[in-house]
Amino acid sequence: MGVVLDDSPGERVLLYGADGTVLRKVVVDSSGHLQVDALSSALPSGAATEAKQDTQITALQLIDDLRNALAAVATDKLRTSVIDSALPSGAATEAKQDTQITALQLIDDLRNALAAVATDKLRTSVIDSALPSGAATEATLSTINTNLISELTRLCKLYGYDGAAWQTLLVESAANPNLRVGLWDGARRAQVYDGATEPMGTSDQGVETIARLYALASDGWRRLRMDGAYHLYVNQYGVPGAERQSNLTAAAGSNTLTSTAVPSAKVWLVTSLYAFNDNTVSSRIRFGATVGGTTRLLHCVASPAAGVGISWQGHLYLPAAATVGADFFDCLLNDDLYLDVHYIVRDA
Repeated sequence: MGVVLDDSPGERVLLYGADGTVLRKVVVDSSGHLQVDALSSALPSGAATEAKQDTQITALQLIDDLRNALAAVATDKLRTSVIDSALPSGAATEAKQDTQITALQLIDDLRNALAAVATDKLRTSVIDSALPSGAATEATLSTINTNLISELTRLCKLYGYDGAAWQTLLVESAANPNLRVGLWDGARRAQVYDGATEPMGTSDQGVETIARLYALASDGWRRLRMDGAYHLYVNQYGVPGAERQSNLTAAAGSNTLTSTAVPSAKVWLVTSLYAFNDNTVSSRIRFGATVGGTTRLLHCVASPAAGVGISWQGHLYLPAAATVGADFFDCLLNDDLYLDVHYIVRDA
């Protein structure tokens, strides 16, 4: 009796099997697994065995390896070496196609070159003229063009429309071929004289012009100026000036009218004074000049008539801040008093 390895008491069983004659103990391995020997195959005749399946697995593995190799080298495209060409006799080969590609590339290069140099226009040199005998050449056309221009110059005329008909325009002369132009105001034509002809008649009209006068100074040409009374400014005398002082509400008794003071950096050359009482006979009117706070008498007239003025003329230089004036004596209330001063302004 063998050794019992199970720790459960009361569960001991011995397994036997009959071989047809004798009962024999069933054998297990060290793990208790039943040992069975297959003495004959249960598969039908011709069934696949493990050995044949191994052969199939090997073949399938080769196919799978081939697929993987093709996928790795050319995206599942088979690369083969052609030993004998499958093309028919005379078919295009790769070498002939390369020759064609080279020729086509030359044509494309020529097209690009033409596009670069003349906008796809072919430039050629004509060795022999394609024109028939007697055809017009560039030289012939040039001669025709010259003759045509000459004839048109002789025949063409300029015309102007007068509102009713076209009239031929004239030039001065063959030696002076300037177009004649007249300025008209209706039926009156403006005349231009050069000084050698007679003065304009009463029916002629002059041309109004605007001119500027210039004089040459040490540093270039300078424009001459005039004052508001159209007097030309001359540096020898300075700039003419004039002013009027008035008092239309005179006080009874004595009154004085005074000019504006000479501006800074200027000198006045006083040339005339004029004063009058427009309403009353003043007992006296006198002129004076005030320089540096001191007044000096210039002229005095007694009892001039109402509205009749007294005047003084001469050359009196006044420096900056100096003034001239007129004193009116024995005026009535609200008499109208006037003083006119004429002078020339110069730089001090």
